[in-house]
Amino acid sequence: MKLKYLSFSYRLFLTKIYSTIKTKRFDTALESKVSIVTLGDSSIEFGLRCYIRRFSNVESHDTGKITFGNRVFINQNCNIVSRYGISIGDECQIGPNVSIYDHNHGHVSDEAISSQGYYGSRIVIGKNVWIGANCFIGAGVIIGDGSVIGANTVLIKRNIPKNSIVYNKSKLIIKSKNEACNI
Repeated sequence: MKLKYLSFSYRLFLTKIYSTIKTKRFDTALESKVSIVTLGDSSIEFGLRCYIRRFSNVESHDTGKITFGNRVFINQNCNIVSRYGISIGDECQIGPNVSIYDHNHGHVSDEAISSQGYYGSRIVIGKNVWIGANCFIGAGVIIGDGSVIGANTVLIKRNIPKNSIVYNKSKLIIKSKNEACNI
């Protein structure tokens, strides 16, 4: 497998004026066809040894800031888009086809939705969190350290306690890891 490593010259190519992409060292690995975009006063910061698989998209707009901790793994075909702020802690594992958006389109008047701007709030994903395939994490979500978010789960405006297992059948189920292991 051939990897592209984020380097100083590569960072300059990916950024616009006033935007920043930072790495602690040049050991963040991006597979082919990964899109990293910063616009406006936004920024993206990578910790040590982050790895992003092919066809993933990481975007920061306006004044949004995306921060990746150390040893974060993003599987293929993920979308992480910020206008406010997204923080992903150390040792997180994010499955394929996961979408993380800290904002929504405005939609309160009869005007065109595209002209109503955005609203939203910061997302915080703690350390050592596993997010399964096909999940959606929306504005205002805080996920505690050590939690597991089951495949196909939709989380919007929720606080998930640390060491929880969360999954979604017809309604959201949240259990502590201890409770889930005793089933």
